[in-house]
Formats: sequence, C-alpha cells, structure tokens
Amino acid sequence: MKLQALIILFYTYVCISTAQSCKCKPTDNEDTYCEAKWISHLKVTDKKSSHDRLTTIYTAEHIEVFKKPENDLSTEFISPAFSGSCGISALKVGEEYLIAGTIANGFELRAVSCLFFNVDGSNLIGAVEWKVVPNTIKDLLTKNKPSCDVKKEPGTKI
Repeated sequence: MKLQALIILFYTYVCISTAQSCKCKPTDNEDTYCEAKWISHLKVTDKKSSHDRLTTIYTAEHIEVFKKPENDLSTEFISPAFSGSCGISALKVGEEYLIAGTIANGFELRAVSCLFFNVDGSNLIGAVEWKVVPNTIKDLLTKNKPSCDVKKEPGTKI
C-alpha cells in the first residue's frame, strides 16, 4: 500500500512538473552574454544527483572562462534535474560544452535551460556542444563583447 502511494505521488509530481513546464523569455546571444554571471568552455568530468534527486551536480574542468565574477569559478555547478524545472540534465561526462549561468549565495554556480546561446545544430537546451559553437559566438565572447550597461528590449541589437 505504501509503495502504491509513493508511485502515485511520484507520477503526480511528474505530471505537475510537466504541466508547469519551464517557460523562458526570448533572448538573443547578446542578451545571454549580459544576463550570465559566468560563461565557460568546460569539460564535464563528473555528474551525480543530489540526495533528494531534484538537482544534478556537475563537476567540470574550465578550459576557457569568458565571463566570471571577481573570485575564481568553482569546479562544480548545479542544475535542476528535470527539464520541466528548467534543468540541464543531458550533459555527458567527458564532453565539452559552452555554458552560461548564474551565481547563488555569492559562490554557487547554477545553470538553467533558459540562459543559453542560440546555435544552429545544437540539440541541447541550456548548453551548446563546444564542437558546434560557431566563430560568431566565439568572437562575441572574446572580441566583440556587448555593452551590457545599455538598456535594450530583449531580442534587439545594440
């Protein structure tokens, strides 16, 4: 009886999560750059679930950091475990990605599917496989950084 109740509770949670799925505002790559607190070309070295299974904890090697706060970036970042909660759960250990994220509590790196670079050919949401990152985005990250101090409507060019 308890097992049935747990199964029903789990399926109810999944249905509610799906019904209240992640909703993202439209953004362009300049918006992503400006909204991100950290941006990194990284290699995922480990992936595990939190004890409550609601969060995925990634360990990564930062190959090249394009944006960060004053302090160094942690080698761990977290993401909600489910896409309905705006999580990035499809990253694979050993693969390289371009990730943009936020910071919580002053040091905790977070990555969500709503903060991403738009790249044709990428089949992930919230991350881009490094091998398909075009030169236009690499230039945006290194040479042509947008002026984030200028207020603009999302999706419009500065």
